[in-house]
Amino acid sequence: MSDFLDVLIVGAGPAGLSAALMLGRARRRVLLVDAGQQRNRRSRRIGGFLTRDGCSPRDLLRIAKQQLRAYPTLDLRDGVEIVSARLCASGFQLRSKTGEVFFGRKLLVATA
Repeated sequence: MSDFLDVLIVGAGPAGLSAALMLGRARRRVLLVDAGQQRNRRSRRIGGFLTRDGCSPRDLLRIAKQQLRAYPTLDLRDGVEIVSARLCASGFQLRSKTGEVFFGRKLLVATA
């Protein structure tokens, strides 16, 4: 995958996963990073999510990631904590806790 992506998505909850799916289907180069601290991780069930009403958050995440892996322009990075985001000349720059740097034209923050 190129160093400069179309979209950077921070957070793999329902909003981030849905956005990644739509962008992946549109063949956009996308990075989805997730620190693994889902807000609903202690819940038993998810309510109101079409086709998955009543499933566990863990199952939703597993199924979604499995489906997203079918899109070659989409890169999923689990366990990546973003500590800074800044606007740069051609888009956005993210820096992870471990020092990794990511660049993209657009930034979607899908965290609580």
